[in-house]
Amino acid sequence: MTAKASRRDIICFASYLLATSKLHSQTADTVVKISDCYVSQSGNVNSGFFVIGMLQTREFARHARNLQELRLHRHYTRELVANSTDKYKLPYVEGLIDYITNQQEMRFACCIVTIKSWPDEPDARDAITLQCHNRLISQFNSKRDEIVSLHFKKFTTIRNSIVMEALGNNEIRVRRTDYHYPGGSEMLNYSDLLSNIVGSSYRKIKSGSRASALKYLKEKLNVENFEDKALVTHPVFRVRFLNL
Repeated sequence: MTAKASRRDIICFASYLLATSKLHSQTADTVVKISDCYVSQSGNVNSGFFVIGMLQTREFARHARNLQELRLHRHYTRELVANSTDKYKLPYVEGLIDYITNQQEMRFACCIVTIKSWPDEPDARDAITLQCHNRLISQFNSKRDEIVSLHFKKFTTIRNSIVMEALGNNEIRVRRTDYHYPGGSEMLNYSDLLSNIVGSSYRKIKSGSRASALKYLKEKLNVENFEDKALVTHPVFRVRFLNL
């Protein structure tokens, strides 16, 4: 028996068709720019805040190759887990921070969300999380010549249908959305890691490898905290705040 499509599913599919149809309307002399966006989330509502981050690049293959060479050079062969306290990953993490802050093509942006009241209804929670995703992706992709491929973890807290509905309504041109199992995308691991490091500043972690990574990141960005206004328009590492 075929399941009946809900109104939300129909809106989602229509939005997806609208977004992807723009790919076929490009003229022959138009340069189509496609970015891969790796969306991550750190923290939870019980802590009063969470961080939504996004690592964006148009040159995935080049960065993946360079970062794999960095991994081998730093002799780190374990899976990169954002919230682990593995002291052996610190040299690799510092190398990753160096790589991102010393180049101009790949960018990271995050939104630090402060929560005053969190609703009990799942749909209302989805709407809040969606608002944060939508704002971050919209601000990071203001150019309308940009077409994005979105990457999420498989067990993301937000459902694919309402992501597509909102992005279609916001006229962000989405080529596709991919969901990866944990550990299935190294770029998602990097995005997770950076979101987690930013979140560590608000968890008041004062010792261990995460505290060392946080200190190193601030030094590389030349800031004392993530409220520094220079990070609003930083070329490769942007931080913004959202109060709910």
